[in-house]
Amino acid sequence: MPEPPGRRLLGVAALLLAAASAALGAAAALGWSRQVFDVPLRGAVPVAVDGGAVAPALGPLALVALAAIAALLAIGGQPRRVVGLLLLAAAALPAWWALGALVGWNDLAAVAERSADLAPRSAPRGSPAVQPVGPGAALLAALLLAAAGLLVVARGHRMPRLGARFRTPAARRGEPAGDALDPERAQDLERELWDSLDAGEDPTERPR
Repeated sequence: MPEPPGRRLLGVAALLLAAASAALGAAAALGWSRQVFDVPLRGAVPVAVDGGAVAPALGPLALVALAAIAALLAIGGQPRRVVGLLLLAAAALPAWWALGALVGWNDLAAVAERSADLAPRSAPRGSPAVQPVGPGAALLAALLLAAAGLLVVARGHRMPRLGARFRTPAARRGEPAGDALDPERAQDLERELWDSLDAGEDPTERPR
């Protein structure tokens, strides 16, 4: 039996988010730049800067991408579309950080100096050497987040919800699965039970 289209769309969205989370984690761990400093009494000291130093939110954003998978599986309707819009907004963050490093918006020399905790009067030697692999991973994560967000916004209403097929038919219709026993009726049944026992009858064998 072919897989329903909605389930395939949900699987694609989950894979995009998982890949985005992996790319964000890689972007946080990979090097983004390398700066050489002239340090008193030490001479030239190279300092490598990773993505976690440039953008500390890369790691938490990777966890947010994984949490979005759980949210897509658990909710539906309009809340799911809101998740898609939030993913689109979140995609702008790693894109901005990566472009800032590649184009020069971010002061990578200052980031390197803070992360290395150099001695006073240390001076950068020239401009930082940007390593494109780290920012490239962040750009890839931004594209994956944006693709997942667009998919959820456009097709989220067709995606099934996790556990929907395990609910009772009454729950699917939004109806209660059963009526609670009325307290007065429960007292009547208890009174009938004791009357039957006093009369020597077996209440379990009484006709219904």
